[in-house]
Amino acid sequence: MLDIIDEINVNGIPENAILVSLDIENMFPSIDNTRGMETIRRRLDQEQDFPLPTECIIEALEIILTSNNSKFHGTNYLQKNGAATGAKNSCSYSDLALEPIDDEIYTCKISIFMEIHTYRYRDDCFLIWVGDEDLIRKFVYFVNILDPSLKFTVDIGGKSLELLDLLIQIENGKLTTTVYSKPTDGQMTSVTLRIQNSQYSMEQLALRLRRICSSEQEFQQKSKDYMAYLVSYGHNQNEDY
Repeated sequence: MLDIIDEINVNGIPENAILVSLDIENMFPSIDNTRGMETIRRRLDQEQDFPLPTECIIEALEIILTSNNSKFHGTNYLQKNGAATGAKNSCSYSDLALEPIDDEIYTCKISIFMEIHTYRYRDDCFLIWVGDEDLIRKFVYFVNILDPSLKFTVDIGGKSLELLDLLIQIENGKLTTTVYSKPTDGQMTSVTLRIQNSQYSMEQLALRLRRICSSEQEFQQKSKDYMAYLVSYGHNQNEDY
């Protein structure tokens, strides 16, 4: 996302642009198995000299999608449709399964909604919308009829938008970024636990802040904020920093 923002900033942002995000609700379990496997089959058929037969991959995929079993209060449940959340293959499968949706959106935005730029990362879509704001609702209606099993929700951010772990803003014709944490994240709880378990170093945290904060002033401020979070969780400022 940061690389995309750097590329966008080369040409700048039109003055009347607004930032919009779309979210696919409950994406993994909502991808219809039949549609998903048909998409994967078409995608595999496009590959040349693929090391495995298409039917072998499709058979394995069908087993994965139809054999998700879970137990709750002593009762076993079998998932009938959709990909399992957390399964190792679900991310790459969902990325490929939604390619027809991406193609439809691209075709439509060229012919009807000409002045938008769209980017998707799994269930999060980032849009730079230039032009009539009233058309955004029509665009959301359009994407919601592409596949009856998928539901897109919209957040019209205007000049500021929260996406993934970024707060993106339009300033002086450019996109700027800083770190964003959802109110439910408990600020540094997850990062602090990873540091305590030696899975996440102070250097990694500092690098994350350095990469995301696009201005030196914002980087210095976020560094102080995160240092205060860590100290509040028992880290010794003099020894750990």
